[in-house]
Order: sequence, then structure tokens, then C-alpha cells
Amino acid sequence: MRTDELVFGGNVTLADFEDVFCDAARCPAARDNVLLYRDAHHISATASRLMAPHLEKALRATLAEDRHDGR
Repeated sequence: MRTDELVFGGNVTLADFEDVFCDAARCPAARDNVLLYRDAHHISATASRLMAPHLEKALRATLAEDRHDGR
């Protein structure tokens, strides 16, 4: 059983955006001259705009999967 199923009862889809913020070796505070974090727990407004297309893609895939599964 996956962790998301154990914690959320299987009714949640997790999306991993690590590749948006991290490279193969680390997760830097800035990437391509863009500040990624506002503080230790929040991404910057610029980072959220960079992440938007990735989030949209994940949401569309999840919605399409739900329609396919009849949810």
C-alpha cells in the first residue's frame, strides 16, 4: 500500500514537483537566477508562477484519470 493511501485513505493524488525546484544533486534556494523560497516553508511568488504549468498538467491528468475511472 502506498503512503498516500495509508494517510489519506486512497482518495488523494499526490503530485511530486521536486524536479521543478531541485537538480540531481540538491535543492538550491535559487535556480536560473530565480529565488525559489520566501522562507524555510514557503515558495516565492516567482517560483509559484514557474510551477503553475506543472501543477496544471498534474491537475488535468488527475481529472482525466478520475473521468476514466468514473469518479
